[in-house]
Amino acid sequence: MPAITIDPGDRTKLISQPAEADAYNVDVSGSAVYLSHNPRAVVRDGKKVRRGDRVEISNLRGKPVYAKVPSDASSSATVEVDRAGFALNFFPRAVQATVQTDNDDEAAPRTDAFVHEYGSAVDVNASDEVINIDAPDRADFLVIHVDDAIGDYDVSVAFMDPDGNEITTRTSGDNSDLSGNASTDVFGRVAIAAPKAQVTISDTSGASNTLDYSIYAR
Repeated sequence: MPAITIDPGDRTKLISQPAEADAYNVDVSGSAVYLSHNPRAVVRDGKKVRRGDRVEISNLRGKPVYAKVPSDASSSATVEVDRAGFALNFFPRAVQATVQTDNDDEAAPRTDAFVHEYGSAVDVNASDEVINIDAPDRADFLVIHVDDAIGDYDVSVAFMDPDGNEITTRTSGDNSDLSGNASTDVFGRVAIAAPKAQVTISDTSGASNTLDYSIYAR
């Protein structure tokens, strides 16, 4: 459709006989215009379209559309109308910030998922205490705290393959924070090297030895 110039105070029929399913793109330059089905109250009842607005008119129900420039406008308006073609309307996503996964999907950059394992008055002299951990997605560290021990003990962290086979292990030989006794707690943070981990608390005192522990991953 050719461009239409509308002077201040003038009204024009912009779309005459639209089909019910028709939609139109409208581009305005110069002064703002008002659009309405009501020819006698275009400004009062209509919608204002300014220069630079991206507008699609639809759901016209076969009624004509009128355009008017207010009488107090300082310049004329030029309106271009084109019948809209195929279009997609995108709605806001529920998650505003995302990261791309290995499968080209999107995931939230952080998660509230966590793992917490704990025990009280555990007798590690009777047998090693073994705790299996499946770290939540995007977890970076295991935090291990052991206290109230009666005697000496060591903590080791083994990282496993998906079938539960050991790949690598961190021990007190690698990290002195993983060794404790009756007067010294273990309170250490171990970087996660695989999603599956196994924490083992072993008695090194050779005597009765109970302790408490808490392991947390997030």
